[in-house]
Amino acid sequence: MAKQARILIVEDEAIVAEDLEMTVTNIGYEVVGRAASADEAVKMAVLLKPDLILMDIVMIGRKNGIDASHEIKEKTDIPVIFLTAYTDIGLIDKAKSTEPYAYLVKPFQERQLFASIEMGLYKCRAERHLKASERKYKHLYSMVRLMCDNLPDLIWTKDLEGKFIFTNKACCEKLLNAKDTDEPIGKTEFYFGNREKESHPENPDYHTFGERCADTDLAVLESKRPQKFDEFGNVKGEFLYLDVYKAPFWDEKGDMIGTVGCAKIVTKEKQLEEKHKRAEEALRENEEKYRTLVETMDEGMVIADENENLTFVNRAASTIFGYSKEELLGKNLSELTTPEDFQRVVDQTAIRKTGKSSQYELTIIRKDGEPRITVVTSTPMKDSNGIYQGSFGVFRDIAERKQAEKALRKSEKLYHLLADNMIDGVWQLNLDFEFTYVNPAIMQMLGFTQEEWIGNSLFDHCSTEDMEIILNVARDVLNKGPESSGETFEMQMLHKNGESIDVEIRTKLLFDDDGNPIGTQGAARDITERIRAEEQVKMAYRLREHFLKETSHRIITPVAIIGGYTDLLEESADPNDQQKEYIRIIRERNEEIQELVTDSLAGKYLKEYVE
Repeated sequence: MAKQARILIVEDEAIVAEDLEMTVTNIGYEVVGRAASADEAVKMAVLLKPDLILMDIVMIGRKNGIDASHEIKEKTDIPVIFLTAYTDIGLIDKAKSTEPYAYLVKPFQERQLFASIEMGLYKCRAERHLKASERKYKHLYSMVRLMCDNLPDLIWTKDLEGKFIFTNKACCEKLLNAKDTDEPIGKTEFYFGNREKESHPENPDYHTFGERCADTDLAVLESKRPQKFDEFGNVKGEFLYLDVYKAPFWDEKGDMIGTVGCAKIVTKEKQLEEKHKRAEEALRENEEKYRTLVETMDEGMVIADENENLTFVNRAASTIFGYSKEELLGKNLSELTTPEDFQRVVDQTAIRKTGKSSQYELTIIRKDGEPRITVVTSTPMKDSNGIYQGSFGVFRDIAERKQAEKALRKSEKLYHLLADNMIDGVWQLNLDFEFTYVNPAIMQMLGFTQEEWIGNSLFDHCSTEDMEIILNVARDVLNKGPESSGETFEMQMLHKNGESIDVEIRTKLLFDDDGNPIGTQGAARDITERIRAEEQVKMAYRLREHFLKETSHRIITPVAIIGGYTDLLEESADPNDQQKEYIRIIRERNEEIQELVTDSLAGKYLKEYVE
């Protein structure tokens, strides 16, 4: 039995409403409620959701049935049939604005009401069905459009005259060079081909695609069955190769109304086929190179399965373990290590099962029983499902490195021993001029303890003027780089008691193995006594200069006078007289005195003394 339609009655006169409810019930409908005002009608319509509303137009209050119908229509799609005793044209025009399903003038007969209700219900169902169909159609079209526009393949539909009915985005961009998917509608492929040719008249090969398309469309229309074609030509000056599928387009009556087509650009695929051949050959060559590389490496390379059984070893691994490759394959790592070290392997494997690589030291036991320290770098191996299958490990024999580290520690110990027993102060600074090492001599020289030196800055132990000297020397040493033999300079350093100590510093930049500066090494010598001695020498020089200046005129002048009078006596004396001989002796001794004084003024005897 069909379900009864649910009717809402809107009537402000109680007697009329009661009579109308009886009539509606008699003709087979269910009355779900009665409203006596426009506002009450709107509320009940939203709440009860009846199948149809019988609405009186003229009601007591500010709003009438037309107003109520407008509000209900904004909120629901419930059909409304107006009931009124008025046939005023103006009222009817206002009622028409709400698009009622019927307009009954009171009084009316029961069969008229029944017919209006049935037609209203039918019309409402038809409209709802139509709206649902329209929504479904729009949704399906949007979905098809979205799917087609997001496909890389070219998709289109043409009518019987070869004009486009539909094109997707890829077809417009890659073939037609259309501005959007609407432009091709109603146009043929030749329209776009000619437009492309006209845009580049200087290049007849700019666009040659499409010359075979009409023939393939005709073949499908004549055969009335799907077919595959190879279509190619130039598009935008570049060669394009398509795998094309075309089929007849039928309407719902079974009449052919055009063609549908899709095409995949396979230009790159054709090129990739050739590249693939070359890549396979290159892969074979690379595999051979890989094998050669693995077998010539100095590091041992192994692959162990999830149970630590060796499944691959290279030549270097064979050398490190002391076994032949054949002997190593299938061995468990527990056979090549001590129980303690094998537990380390197990612990590291647990790390690799989480997907992480690891590096650790491992002592292996060679075939001859000799233990050997190695560094193992291990990486997890997983299958395509991400399941752990084993480990790829690289073994490095670090016995020589361990010996080198031991020798380095010994060398450092010897260095500190020598530095600790040197008379000169020795230190090391980092790049921030902070002390990282000081020897006892520098501590004794300046009065600070080791704790007061380490971590403190060199600038805390000198004046502002000397800081500038240090920075200039540092810049010079850095500019010279590792080739620098160091710099020597003098400055003053502050004693713990506040006094300034004159020191001569020899400094050299320290570099790591890569040639990067890491700090400086310096040696300081107390030159206070030397500076005092130099000051005394300078004072002696000044005294000598003063003495010579004061005494030169007291000696030179008399000696010159003596020489003059001696010359006069010699000229006046008898050549045979014994007195002339005496005069000659006086002159020679006077000349010796002059020479002695002249040499003294020139500093000859002081230089001989210094030398």
